Amino acid sequence: MGMEMSYSVDLIVKTLKKNRQNHITAYARAVTKYNKCVIQILGKKLALARQRKRVSHHINLPIPELYAGEYEKLIALFEKTSDTRVTLGTEDARKIFFDEWQWRGRFMSTTMCYSGPTGPTGATGSAGPTGGDEEGGDL
Repeated sequence: MGMEMSYSVDLIVKTLKKNRQNHITAYARAVTKYNKCVIQILGKKLALARQRKRVSHHINLPIPELYAGEYEKLIALFEKTSDTRVTLGTEDARKIFFDEWQWRGRFMSTTMCYSGPTGPTGATGSAGPTGGDEEGGDL
């Protein structure tokens, strides 16, 4: 639907700032759990290496991404206008008011990986307790 509507610039900026803060908070939580998972996986890999076992160098964990810059660009644009109201199309209004960005699905799937108490698959990585394929064989 290609509608256009008029919105208060103050409401737009307030909404973008709130959504940016929510995004940063979700990202920070995901990064904290991601780091814990990486440390746990690397610890297991190190233990295997010390036992002279075969160790994969790959860690199969999605890396959280920060998109705060997307919010900041729009906030800066709207803060610079002398207009008190602007007209937005449906797509732009959905980004601003419903936080429906093109990258939103990727961001949510990555951060949801780390929303549980231990992270992805018990903080072990998707390929088992060492986060890699076919690890642990004797060298």
